[in-house]
Amino acid sequence: MPYCSNCGEEVPDDVKFCIYCGARIDIKERKAEQVPVQPQPQVKPQPTTPYEKKEPPVHKKQKSHRVLAIVLIFIIVAAVSAFGLIALVMMENIDDTNYYYYNPTSPSSVEKFEIYIDTGSIDVRFTNVATAPVASIKLDFRYFGPAVEGQGIEDFFNIYWRNTTDVKLFSVTHKIESWIFFGLREHRITVTLRKGVNFRLNGTTNTGSASAIIPNGASIDDLILYTNTGSIDFSATGSTFSKDIQLTANTGSIDADLTDCVVGGDIIVQTNTGSIDFDSTDIRHTQNSDWTISANTGSVDINIVQSKTLGADVSAAVSANTGSIRVDFEGEESLVCAKFGASTSTGGIDFDDRGGFSESGDTFTSDNYPAGYNFDFTLITITGSIDVDAENS
Repeated sequence: MPYCSNCGEEVPDDVKFCIYCGARIDIKERKAEQVPVQPQPQVKPQPTTPYEKKEPPVHKKQKSHRVLAIVLIFIIVAAVSAFGLIALVMMENIDDTNYYYYNPTSPSSVEKFEIYIDTGSIDVRFTNVATAPVASIKLDFRYFGPAVEGQGIEDFFNIYWRNTTDVKLFSVTHKIESWIFFGLREHRITVTLRKGVNFRLNGTTNTGSASAIIPNGASIDDLILYTNTGSIDFSATGSTFSKDIQLTANTGSIDADLTDCVVGGDIIVQTNTGSIDFDSTDIRHTQNSDWTISANTGSVDINIVQSKTLGADVSAAVSANTGSIRVDFEGEESLVCAKFGASTSTGGIDFDDRGGFSESGDTFTSDNYPAGYNFDFTLITITGSIDVDAENS
């Protein structure tokens, strides 16, 4: 059989074209004995190696800088750890208390006190013990920290106690050279006043809370509590305030509660950043009074119950720049009436009449207004809601 000269395959004698590649078969090729053409082996393509990004060579100086940085970090960590370990071993505890007294033979008609502490709390209390000093001041200092063995309050504070002048001054400030940067600290001034003496009190703390509990029968000529950073907790029951009550917290919340108290001046409750919770039950004013209750950033919550004569008119300005105002009022129709005017830039106003009130636009008025002694409220908030729930029956 002949072979195809094109592909080398053997083909039948009677074909004119190659049955494998389709090439024409020459007659001479039919007769000739040809050596079949061996197909060439196919070479498999070699897989290509993916491109590998080569990092630039690291300069010897860069390597040395890295090593130096690692060594420095190790040294710093080791030093800090060693210092902390030494400080822990040297930890000591101080628990010290000092007392200061004021006890004249004949107290003045008004005993005036100013109390100041730059870092710490102030607590005001009363005692019924007739033989107790007119005023006693307790200074507590508790500290747990390093390298304080054998030290006391005077090693850390400047203490000034002036008790021979008209205005008595007790002041506690830190000694800069003895300031300790870490440790657990607690500083507290507790002022105990003898009931039966009339006091004018001004308490100020820069960083810390202030509290006062004024009991039944206690007399306060004028009261001021101020905290720069800290809360105020004030409670008075059956007490008499000849002049103003001022509670101010720059950054902190205020909780004030007056029950069955007689007030001869104004009431001021203000905080720049924080909330206010103000409760008044059967308060009596000896003259017309202005209430200022204001929270710049925070909410104001007021609860008033008046089942006894108010004694005078009260004009209350309540504001919350950023925050809500809520007032719950319950009055005795024959003794008191009330009016609420509300204004808000962004927020809703909701008046809820539980009996004896009428709503007209942004004003909510008791049906007997004006008559007798009146509460006149102005409620203002820029961003926040105003809610008044009232009953006068």
